[in-house]
Amino acid sequence: MLYMYASNSYSSDKATKCDEFAAHPDDPGKWAAGVEDSKLVLGPAVIYCQQALNEYPDTPRFQFQLGRVFYLQGKASEAVDSLVLAAENNYLPAYYYLASILETGVLGEVDMETAETYYSNAIEGGFEIARQAKEDMLNGGAVMEEVVPLADSNQQYVSQQTSLGSSPEKRQKSFSPSGFEYGRLLQSLYEGDFEIIDAIAKERSIFIYLEKIVDIYSQSFVNNDPNGDCEYYASVELGDRVRYKAQGLSSAGRIQSDQLAQAGNIVVSRIQAMLNGRMIDVFSDIAQSEQRRERYVKHAERDASMLAKLYGCKSPVFIHLFDNLEAYVYGKAPDHVSGLTAIRHHCKASAMSKGGSEEESFLVCGCFAAEFDKIGVDRDEINWLGKNYDQGKNFMKLTQKYKGLHEKISECLF
Repeated sequence: MLYMYASNSYSSDKATKCDEFAAHPDDPGKWAAGVEDSKLVLGPAVIYCQQALNEYPDTPRFQFQLGRVFYLQGKASEAVDSLVLAAENNYLPAYYYLASILETGVLGEVDMETAETYYSNAIEGGFEIARQAKEDMLNGGAVMEEVVPLADSNQQYVSQQTSLGSSPEKRQKSFSPSGFEYGRLLQSLYEGDFEIIDAIAKERSIFIYLEKIVDIYSQSFVNNDPNGDCEYYASVELGDRVRYKAQGLSSAGRIQSDQLAQAGNIVVSRIQAMLNGRMIDVFSDIAQSEQRRERYVKHAERDASMLAKLYGCKSPVFIHLFDNLEAYVYGKAPDHVSGLTAIRHHCKASAMSKGGSEEESFLVCGCFAAEFDKIGVDRDEINWLGKNYDQGKNFMKLTQKYKGLHEKISECLF
């Protein structure tokens, strides 16, 4: 299968906001620098990519980028619709996310054989991150090899053999989602961004992952850590509360028990019917459900090990994560909130008080926060504004200090 990016295959002849907000850094066909999964601002990205497709419906890169955003929102069914269109138009990176959907079984079906083929298609298209994903799948989600690369090139590489009692100077001072299976979820916990967690938690299987994380720190790490760093987190009650939360018995916006059947509709069969012509054996649901659970458990084991090795169980990062996890599952406000999260929440409250809808306020303020991050506003200044937020003097003072930021903020008011 050839990977073609011929210019005449596009209706759009210029980069758009969809490219700016949703292009993938590793996509050979991208028309912008690209945004990592963990830094993608989902609300505005959806709006911009839908607008781009309305104007240029035959542009496969927009189909891919919208599908990617839906995937990261936890809207797997919508993601499949867009990704299949991109794949049919020979946009091979789309196969990466289709492969992940089949590998993890987020729509109720696991098909490792087809997932392997799809990863190979993405690799053929130059989407290099698919290579590691395919290798991890074939190795059963094995723990990473010798070193773990961190997001900041100036940070040290940390050996997989580092003990839980390793020296503090080898541990990182702030959380980076790079390298984690569920880095976006962990980052949202660290930052106290419960709205993002709610969006991710619409796929209820994620609670299998969280439950296993809690179980690991309350058992194996306590028993094997000579310094006893993790003993503070040996909370049976917290694990029970995660399980309770997973049952969909709490706040609106999360999948409730009577919706579970709908979440299991086999949209994956569309992928296979359209791209492989193969049918799914519906009688394998139980076995596939167990496979899906095993995958989440393995991801949790990998992330738990990496988290302790990079940060240590008494670090502010670790404490913030677990304090906020406890607050989340008990339905409380986060104990620790990052400056960007605080800015977005204050902005949203201000916009709604002036008559803006909740959805529009969320999208616009999410765009504000993303531009602060993209421009590289100093973290101390972000934290200061988070604590001293207003829509006037303080906000304007900071946005006008950084070249181009005020203009970017204005563009968010779409």
